[in-house]
Amino acid sequence: MNSSTTLDIEDDSSEFLSILAAFIITANSVFGIYCNFLVFKNFITNKNERTSFNMICFFRSYVNIHILSTIFLDVFVPATILGYSIYNPAIESSIISFGITLYFANDYGALVVALNRLFALYFPMTYSKVFGMKPTFGILVLIHVFQIVIIVQELIGYIPKKCFLYFNVSQLAWSPTFEPQCISYGGDSTLYYFGGIFILLCIIDTFTLIKIINIYKTETIVSRQKISQNAYLFLQTCAQDSLFVLDIVFTFKLASLSNARLWTFISGTVVWQCLHSFDGYIMMMFGLRSRNKPKHQITAVISLSRTTST
Repeated sequence: MNSSTTLDIEDDSSEFLSILAAFIITANSVFGIYCNFLVFKNFITNKNERTSFNMICFFRSYVNIHILSTIFLDVFVPATILGYSIYNPAIESSIISFGITLYFANDYGALVVALNRLFALYFPMTYSKVFGMKPTFGILVLIHVFQIVIIVQELIGYIPKKCFLYFNVSQLAWSPTFEPQCISYGGDSTLYYFGGIFILLCIIDTFTLIKIINIYKTETIVSRQKISQNAYLFLQTCAQDSLFVLDIVFTFKLASLSNARLWTFISGTVVWQCLHSFDGYIMMMFGLRSRNKPKHQITAVISLSRTTST
């Protein structure tokens, strides 16, 4: 047991907050796992849903399930209830680190989604070559393998130095150790990384929106049908990107407003967890709405998706 993760319950309010936090984390995790599982299952069992866009959602749903189950349910909930971690520091750090590196993979996946929509609208004739099922699968596998290799190398270097990531029950949020030998674990590079991802997403989405507006101004039936499907998928990507932006704002700006235990729990744990649970909810709801379209609309969309959509 890592002493830095222990908490002495001094008053009833602290104990109540711990119980409430454990309930919120559990409920949010179950909700998120359920939503993401439906997305995950739909891609596997429904052949009509096996498109490159949905494949990206498939990978995202797996990452969300992994993070919600291993980090939040397996690590955060027991520590919140007991007041200390049930894992030794190396294992706890590895669980959290793997979850975070997959979170980064989802960020790269957001760029793949944005580029997917961009190519579908600007380069419909070459779309299948760049963002067909096989190329998309290869890109996603490379992203995840790359991230896993990076975190394995970091763990090999940091664990012997006793540089860990752990769930701080005093703050109800995860934190790195701040020993002198671990000082390089954090830094401004993470902020620059998220900032770069955000800027790229804004640029790509802006060009996509411009194309959607231009297509909407045309009067052909085919163009109207195409814009309906692509605008729908674009709206889904924007909704998912908004969760990413919200997480960045809380992590790097709003989290520093207060050291109160309730606030560190909200800004450091709840917002991050909601990113993964509501990401699954968005994918589930957009997928259900797409499948519930009238048959004549579905037929038109499918015929168009062979060349211009996913």
